[in-house]
Amino acid sequence: MPQVIGIPKETFAEEKRVATVPEVVAKLAKLGFKVIVESGAGDTASISDDAYRASGAEIVDHAAVWSQRNSWPVNPITIVNARSSTPVVQFISRGYL
Repeated sequence: MPQVIGIPKETFAEEKRVATVPEVVAKLAKLGFKVIVESGAGDTASISDDAYRASGAEIVDHAAVWSQRNSWPVNPITIVNARSSTPVVQFISRGYL
């Protein structure tokens, strides 16, 4: 069973980034990972669900992304999304150091 990586849609106002792009999804899939992307996650970055789907990702709803053991958000997670047993990979910015 492949390890699943969840890519959520960002909810911070004015956020235009997404945690990964279709080119990286294809590379992760080649390495044996299963990547799931929340529907609309790439909209603000001009990346369609179809582009993610074509690269090998599965498009899912919000709950499915956050139910995974690994989620990759851009911004800090909220208590609403957090699960105590879910490792989260995030960017580190100077504002948080």
